[in-house]
Amino acid sequence: MNNIANAHRHARTRIAEPAARSASASSPDQVDREFQDIVLKQLERILASFRSNGQSNQTGQVPSPRAVRLPEVLKLLGVSRSTLYNRLDESSPQYDPDMPRPFKLGKSDRAPTAWLHQDIVVYIESCVAARSSH
Repeated sequence: MNNIANAHRHARTRIAEPAARSASASSPDQVDREFQDIVLKQLERILASFRSNGQSNQTGQVPSPRAVRLPEVLKLLGVSRSTLYNRLDESSPQYDPDMPRPFKLGKSDRAPTAWLHQDIVVYIESCVAARSSH
């Protein structure tokens, strides 16, 4: 755990130094904005790297859509089943209109329900982006 804390502290110092140097005569608000800009740019680079690594398979083709079932969706989101369904329920205080809607894998009422994996990934990215913009 100490190694993780030390790595985090080192990374934070490495990120903060350029902002502090460039804003030596600036207000604290300006320093905060510059620090946030630096962090946001680094996060965007990391996200772009993940996207480029995951967008194509070994032949360079974009993978076909992949349906994921409830257990995997719960694992990806890190939420309980009731939380997921509350986010989908318009009458719930936890309702989230951006939460991807499931679909049936067939025409029957008994057909399994699934979500598109990419929709879940985009939803997670939008939650991260919303958090970093506050």
